[in-house]
Amino acid sequence: MSFDFDAPETTQNEGGATNEPGTYHVVVTETKEGESSKGKPIDGVTVAVEILAGTVDGQQGKSHTESFFAPDLSQDESKQNNAKRKLAALFIAGGVMQPEQLGKPAKIEVGQMNGRQMVMKLERRMDKDEKTGKWNVPTNYVQVAYSDIFHVDDPEVSAVPKNAEALALIPADQRHKADWFAWKKSGKRTGASVVQSPSAAGSMESQAADLF
Repeated sequence: MSFDFDAPETTQNEGGATNEPGTYHVVVTETKEGESSKGKPIDGVTVAVEILAGTVDGQQGKSHTESFFAPDLSQDESKQNNAKRKLAALFIAGGVMQPEQLGKPAKIEVGQMNGRQMVMKLERRMDKDEKTGKWNVPTNYVQVAYSDIFHVDDPEVSAVPKNAEALALIPADQRHKADWFAWKKSGKRTGASVVQSPSAAGSMESQAADLF
């Protein structure tokens, strides 16, 4: 007995989650405060993005979801600072925090990141080698590398391929010229402030790290 089948050119899913390390132009599709992607309570925020373009071909339309955790006060200071850096980079790239807020307590309207475009560098996630105790066992998943999350206009990611049609949809008051990012090199918090209107979305109290 035979079955007539018009076979596709590939077995790879067109959508789904990416598992390819790379640097990507993305748009935020969902945010959750105090909740993981599976609905479990966490001390942090979960962000889902869709890939618009990037350094790896064939990833457009794929998704990435990651939880960003608040600093764990039981860990050493360096690990706490790493968590702060990652959150601050996310919030500045997402337009819900301004550079002049670094080093100060900040009330973050997490939900206002929905629809925002940014650039993320994703690296291979590693598991722990039980024999050596080192985190060097590759998995099939990716995660944000360090605090490598950028505003789309950041000169650091000017060479990253971007979706021109998507960029054209960004309101003018959310775009920045190169000199806006001078604070990253000088250490001065001189980014021009963009006022965020209150929303019904949840807010997150954060002590932004003065570490950029």
